[in-house]
Amino acid sequence: MPQPQQQENPVTVAQGLNMAYIAATVHAACIMPWLRSRPGTHAYANTGPLALIAMVFYAAFANCPEMLDYIPIWLVAVIFRRITSDRTQHSRYYGVPLLTRWFACGPVTAMKMEVIVMLAAVLLLPISEPLGLFFLAETISLTVILVIEGGAQALRRRRMHDASIEHEATAEMFHEE
Repeated sequence: MPQPQQQENPVTVAQGLNMAYIAATVHAACIMPWLRSRPGTHAYANTGPLALIAMVFYAAFANCPEMLDYIPIWLVAVIFRRITSDRTQHSRYYGVPLLTRWFACGPVTAMKMEVIVMLAAVLLLPISEPLGLFFLAETISLTVILVIEGGAQALRRRRMHDASIEHEATAEMFHEE
């Protein structure tokens, strides 16, 4: 009797990128209230609770009691960002990078600078190695977000350009008739 073949369910590239983006976004939510201002009204609605759970698990599994000291401070920052949210922004927008104001640069440049700022987490290593490593890993999360959002933005731009060309070609066909 032939054995039934097991169906393989490989993860596609798109699914892998989505999972990486979600993980990076949740991890970045652990620091984002300190890096951004004027977020959308629901910026932390999904990632906030998951970030809180991630920090509690990290505190337990990495033996990092300092994380438990950080969590209430983070909660206050998230509540403050919710109170000061910008209703004109997209509800899920994480806010304008504070570095935009401080260095008079564009938001994308400021987001790149956020990655560099997070490298300062090295200074936490002598105080608490697990806490320092957690925040040092933010550089990876912020970079993943930058790369994926940049790629998505470039794809949107290309599709808009293609649609514009197709629109012009279609309009020319109707004008010729």
